[in-house]
Amino acid sequence: MDRIGAATLVATAARSANVLTVSTSDGFAGRWLVPRLYRFHRDNRAIDVRLATSGVLADFIKDGIDIAIRYGAGGYEGVVSELLAEEDVFTRVQSGVDEGRASAADTERPQASHIDP
Repeated sequence: MDRIGAATLVATAARSANVLTVSTSDGFAGRWLVPRLYRFHRDNRAIDVRLATSGVLADFIKDGIDIAIRYGAGGYEGVVSELLAEEDVFTRVQSGVDEGRASAADTERPQASHIDP
């Protein structure tokens, strides 16, 4: 959240002192960003955060986007990309599954996902 806060200061300076428009995927917004916005608002009460959720790369000028958060390796043409977090991918098996009944397909199907704060 500190990096997002610092980027906010830079991104909002040229457009508006009180509106930050963030483009991201609906999954990231719902599972990670929105649950943490209260902290950002607590520390930046004068900034109104607006979310634009889409899987399409943001057109910063046309769509009025200040910052975009995307999953990927970065290196997008015409923008500055910074790594926010490393990703750990793993499989979980639901607890209580009888070992004799679990099939290979059961262990390959993800049961839960987790993104660290």
